Amino acid sequence: MKKIYQGMPNGAEAIESNFTELDTSAVRNSGEEIISGEKTFADPTNFSKITSSDDAKISTFNAIGAPTAKVSYMKKNGVVYVTGSGNWGNWGTANVNVKKGTFPTGFRPPVDWHAGMSGQGGKLFMTAYITTGGDLMVNSAETGEKYGSFSMSYPAEN
Repeated sequence: MKKIYQGMPNGAEAIESNFTELDTSAVRNSGEEIISGEKTFADPTNFSKITSSDDAKISTFNAIGAPTAKVSYMKKNGVVYVTGSGNWGNWGTANVNVKKGTFPTGFRPPVDWHAGMSGQGGKLFMTAYITTGGDLMVNSAETGEKYGSFSMSYPAEN
């Protein structure tokens, strides 16, 4: 910023230069612009719409070896949301984890993430979990055809 004083030569140019400098450094109330660097807000701050640059729309895959089970997932603001349901297949041995799919990098949890499953009829105990490597593992406490559903959410890996 240039100092402005009475009687200075080129005063109008200095004023114009100051306005231009202020204009390029001001944050606008509307329109698109890039703001870089770390920002700290001392008072409560409200944002009406926030999206993350790594948000992802819903994707769906058929579970491995499962007649009808499908798994859908999406990422919003660094959180992965997962839901799965259907016939997960025939369990020949109870209490054995079976791999039913793999999540891509960026959609994996920071630690193994577990969720209970609602078995068909509400009396069959099943579980689902996603490993840090992205494997979707499903387990049933009983043998036979297993129908169930689950949902979970977790922070995405960095």
